[in-house]
Amino acid sequence: MSYQALHQYLQKRSESALIEQDPYEIHETWETCEISKMSPDGAPSPAWKASDKYWRIICYPKGYKSTTHLSILLYSPKLQEEHKVKFTIQTVGGIKTRKESSEYTFSKTVPNRGFFEFIPLKDLDLYTVNGKLKFDVHIIFSPPKSNRVNYRKLTGYIGLENQGCTCYMNSMLQCLFHTGAFRKIVFGLPTTGNEDSKNIPLALQRLFTLMQKSPIAPSTKALTDAFGWSSMEVFMQHDVQEFLRVLIDNIETKMKKTDNPDAIARVFRGKTNSYVKCLDIDYSSDRVEDFYDISLVVQNKKNLLESLDDFITDDYLVGKNQYQLEDKSFHDAFKGCRFKELPPVLHIHLQRFAYDMMSGMMKKVRERFEFPFELDMEPYLSENSNDANECTKYELFSVLVHQGEQYGGHYFAYCRPTTERKWVMFNDDQVSIVPESQAMDDNFGGYNKHHSAYFLAYIRKTDIDSIMHDVTEDEIPNHLLDYFDEWKSKHSGMPPSINLRLVTDKTYTDAIKRYGKVPSNPDTNENIKSPGDIRFTDFLSNIKRTCNVDNSKDVTLWTIDKSGYPKQFIKCESQVKQIFPTSSRMFVSDVLIDNSSPEQFVPLIVTYYDPTNAETPLQYIKFAPLKQTETLLPLKEEIRKILNIPETENILTFYSENSLSATFVSINNITLSLSEQSIKSGMIIFQKENIPNVHINEVTKTNEDEIPQLRVIDLLPDQMIKTVDKFFEFNNSAISYSFAELDNSVKNNNSKDNANKDSSKDAHKVAFRIALDENSPIKLLQRSVRSALNVSESDSILLFKKNDKDQPSERPIDFSLSSSIKQIITVPFLFYKVIPNVKQSELENRKSFRICVVDENLDVIEYPMFLMSSSFQVDDVFGKIKQSKIVPYDKPLRMLQLQGSRIVKMMEQEDQLSGLIDFSFRAEVIPEDQLDAEPEKLVRVTLTNNKIMPRNGCVGTPFYIKIEEGEAFKDTKERLVKMAKVSLSSASFAYSNECTVLKNFKQLNDDDVLSDILKGRNTMLYVFVPGASHQAVNSHAFNWNSGVRIYN
Repeated sequence: MSYQALHQYLQKRSESALIEQDPYEIHETWETCEISKMSPDGAPSPAWKASDKYWRIICYPKGYKSTTHLSILLYSPKLQEEHKVKFTIQTVGGIKTRKESSEYTFSKTVPNRGFFEFIPLKDLDLYTVNGKLKFDVHIIFSPPKSNRVNYRKLTGYIGLENQGCTCYMNSMLQCLFHTGAFRKIVFGLPTTGNEDSKNIPLALQRLFTLMQKSPIAPSTKALTDAFGWSSMEVFMQHDVQEFLRVLIDNIETKMKKTDNPDAIARVFRGKTNSYVKCLDIDYSSDRVEDFYDISLVVQNKKNLLESLDDFITDDYLVGKNQYQLEDKSFHDAFKGCRFKELPPVLHIHLQRFAYDMMSGMMKKVRERFEFPFELDMEPYLSENSNDANECTKYELFSVLVHQGEQYGGHYFAYCRPTTERKWVMFNDDQVSIVPESQAMDDNFGGYNKHHSAYFLAYIRKTDIDSIMHDVTEDEIPNHLLDYFDEWKSKHSGMPPSINLRLVTDKTYTDAIKRYGKVPSNPDTNENIKSPGDIRFTDFLSNIKRTCNVDNSKDVTLWTIDKSGYPKQFIKCESQVKQIFPTSSRMFVSDVLIDNSSPEQFVPLIVTYYDPTNAETPLQYIKFAPLKQTETLLPLKEEIRKILNIPETENILTFYSENSLSATFVSINNITLSLSEQSIKSGMIIFQKENIPNVHINEVTKTNEDEIPQLRVIDLLPDQMIKTVDKFFEFNNSAISYSFAELDNSVKNNNSKDNANKDSSKDAHKVAFRIALDENSPIKLLQRSVRSALNVSESDSILLFKKNDKDQPSERPIDFSLSSSIKQIITVPFLFYKVIPNVKQSELENRKSFRICVVDENLDVIEYPMFLMSSSFQVDDVFGKIKQSKIVPYDKPLRMLQLQGSRIVKMMEQEDQLSGLIDFSFRAEVIPEDQLDAEPEKLVRVTLTNNKIMPRNGCVGTPFYIKIEEGEAFKDTKERLVKMAKVSLSSASFAYSNECTVLKNFKQLNDDDVLSDILKGRNTMLYVFVPGASHQAVNSHAFNWNSGVRIYN
């Protein structure tokens, strides 16, 4: 059998898989109209629904295949499969009753069955009441027993069909699907359901919808078709890691144009710090790179920790492999890599395949390789890691397993779908609950086993709740729920139920108020499902009830075009499937038209634009179906009366045929007919010609939970838009920027209530939002915020971007630049700080300078940010510190320039700082014993956890210590450990007179005298603290969460 034939067979098998049906029972009564007035062609009862089946009876007063008896038939809309039921039909209420029962298998070819000779026509009056018949109908369905295992009922989860060799893909998809944060991102991708079959995001959304709701294992064919794979390619086994990278890259690319472009990165992206350091000269280079997964060596490693140790072990470049600098000189060096930033979800690829030098081929590494349930990544962080104060402990959530050899085999997955330690095995379409030992211990591998772990997924403990947050049906877009209904109907042997989302005047009112326009898919909660082959008139009462319309009132039904506008009148006698082949939206209106000639009417939405109404500048007025021969003049005058617009005010008229293009036509002569002006369905907008200059100048709230939604066009008079066409242009291009108060944000981040919450969602309380065009100058952003906060001319504001840690950036935005907003800001979230008594023009000539201030014991007093003049030096900063009463005037200060956890130098009071504002500095109260010390008697002390190359493992807080003349080191180290705040029993010590050379250091003994052996300006003391980390040893890195304050 060819690849193509086998693929078609497997696909046909998958598509023919039917959902096991639930039993049901229908018991209904139906009273006919008067028999004498009944059509001889038959009168149908209302449709009765049970499960996903619809039934009705049809009464033939003159007989069906009989001329002597009234006939009664049970009928179901076209079935796709055989469906066997028991049914009983009985008359009630007459002098005589008639009851018949039967059992029959209905099908697509025979959709009705009943009793041709039910009541003799000559005796009909004996069964009627007032000339009408009343039937009692009882239908019972008991599904046949199935040999198919219902894994959804058994385990709560479902698997995926294997197309041939797609087990590797199925395993990774299960891992990603059961990562709640990723599933939520997928459902949030900007799709409408109308994209073509090559759209990967839509195909993945639909697959995830089936994985969440389907009772049977769905096929992945639509996804592989979107990938562009041929039937042969689904029989080619690919690599799990390669598939993951391609899929993540594609989704991330699609997210770039949304308002959440970094969603994937915030879940999976980490950063490594790759470095090269020369051994004989003071040269080093660093490079920070993103990663979404890491690949670790398995061969000759006992466990995951050994592999991670190997990952960060430095490689020495000596001999023929010396490192070459840009000046062409060669030097002995070492290079390495450590983690600068860890992701919430850590994906680890295990290199189970390696090149065999003997055979010249790839082979599978079958050695036993253990991995822990809880993993601590702290030992693998770089010195300047962004995660120095973050949790570094992870829990295992997924294990992907490879069974077989290097050139073939089978993949399956073990996942924890919830935060509990409950493991589920997903082996293509088979699913089972398993003990943790099977998910972990059984997959460590070994020479006696054919299966072993190939890919691991860990989640940071502090992120587990947010990453594994359950995704509810409410978070699934409506078009995907419609898709599932159609898919379920197809796999239930029934024609698809068509889901009609009912749009009303209220829908348009709410949508225009929320979006400032008619969206292409108006949000509506009024839904009704219908089989395709019944008429609208059959369930018109249900439509009215759903839309809260009195059943005695008439309504008109209209299709809705892609723009969201009413398009075509629907005759109630039409079958649903004739108008709507698939699920769609339908407009229900109480505005009636002449049904005999509906094609003469043009359906129009009528709105009014008032830019002085900041809350709802565009208002929905009414639905107006006008004849093609009519003009807009009567409608214009009606609007004038409704809105009390004086006769002296001129009213402008605009027409929009397509809300998606935001193209507007100005109607200058409204005395012409609609046909003469080529006006078809769409929207008519009226507005006053003369608009006064008004604007909102501050943030106002109606309640505490409401977040004000503002627009630059309302905040600034010179930005006001006075015509609706320009308003729509703005609406289509504007981006909503969120603003949080800096002090509020810091307070929220420090609160215990937010300690375990997702910072991107909970930590920053949004004060207001402003919609601006991202192509506007950055200065406009500043002006808008000033207006929103009603900042006086004597005060100013600072704005800070959100960094990749979801915290305020260390430096404020420079508004002196001539850049656009989008060139400066990539994430539409900012923090603001009002600076009193400093004009904005004065502030723009200042430079922000951040510094850590500590006392004599190296305890942090404060992290101030000072607004300095364009040129300033050290003693200017000291003046600010004392003026701000951070440190008393009588306390002497000194300033240190830092690099990570190492002191670069002590600054002189006259040193200029204006060109060094991007470096780290610490101001400290000088300890009393060092006040009069000579400079050569003060030595730098660095804490380190690396005994081979101390400079490569600096941690904690560096400091100066005074060297006492003739003091034995056994006495000196007592002072050292006290200042370092470490245990004497666990610490050891060394020194270097040339600390720029990495390996040039010597161990210190108790009888050494530092005043005799320490020489030169590059002297350094090292305190070795085994296992010390950035968390274990206090570090004074700049941190907003520690309460940074800004001083003028």
